[in-house]
Amino acid sequence: MDSNSTTLPPSRVLVHGSQNISNETARETIDAFLADFEMRASTGIGGDNHVSVQLQKLSAALRHEAKRAKKVKGED
Repeated sequence: MDSNSTTLPPSRVLVHGSQNISNETARETIDAFLADFEMRASTGIGGDNHVSVQLQKLSAALRHEAKRAKKVKGED
């Protein structure tokens, strides 16, 4: 990156609606998006991997939450 480059803020996402989904569906959707995103991003040179890292963290958190929920459910 040259010294004349400017750093742009991340794009803003405006939410127009929402719907409840299970953790498993959310994780599967995120994992599929992440795989597609990484494949497209890997074709570029350099780049910013912050989005990938955040999606990986979200996916891991959903997995952890699902395991915890199964463990608690099994104790009932």
